[in-house]
Amino acid sequence: MKTTTSAVKPTRKPNLRCPEPYGIFEHPTDCHSFMHCAHNIPYVMRCPPTTFFNDEIKVCDHMWNAPNTCK
Repeated sequence: MKTTTSAVKPTRKPNLRCPEPYGIFEHPTDCHSFMHCAHNIPYVMRCPPTTFFNDEIKVCDHMWNAPNTCK
């Protein structure tokens, strides 16, 4: 009996880029996360359960304030 193996390709994460060197910015694909940028390096932060990142006020906010695309 001959066995073979195949490599599994890792799932690619979105290529995140900071819009500015420093600051807090919305995540481009996940409304429950945001990016904290320092020296142009994005650090992805996750909001607590049942909240979303409100880019207008730069904080995790209640879901009843979320846009329909995030609910």
